[in-house]
Amino acid sequence: MQNYCPEQLRVAFFPTVKNMSGNPYWPMLVLALEKIGIQFHYETPGAFTTGWLLKNRKTIDVLHLHYCQQFYTIRKGQTRLLSVLRFGFNMLLARVLGFRTVFTLHNLEPTYQLQPAWVDDLGHYIAVNFSDRVIVHCNEAR
Repeated sequence: MQNYCPEQLRVAFFPTVKNMSGNPYWPMLVLALEKIGIQFHYETPGAFTTGWLLKNRKTIDVLHLHYCQQFYTIRKGQTRLLSVLRFGFNMLLARVLGFRTVFTLHNLEPTYQLQPAWVDDLGHYIAVNFSDRVIVHCNEAR
């Protein structure tokens, strides 16, 4: 297979590939992308914090978010506005620091129902609208 990657892109997945390796989609995606020259940063925290973004701005090019709820769930089934706003700040900071962001919108409905629902909706709005690219798996999601 020809290398279609114009540069050696360094990508970090959120959540980390190691935490999601029980799902066959993740390792298959990693292998396919590595074949075209993308390099993965395998150790990522549960969320990208301001400190993580500052520390990794020279070593990572692309942040690939697969689920955004992990960034603002405070306990099982609960979220709060401050957590979503922090997520939005970090998405903007990532852009200012030069990261490119990709969000894979796996489901139109939230993976887990969080309360209050409107705060979760805001989190998804931030993920979709603050990302450079959004990947969807069907025309209905597009």
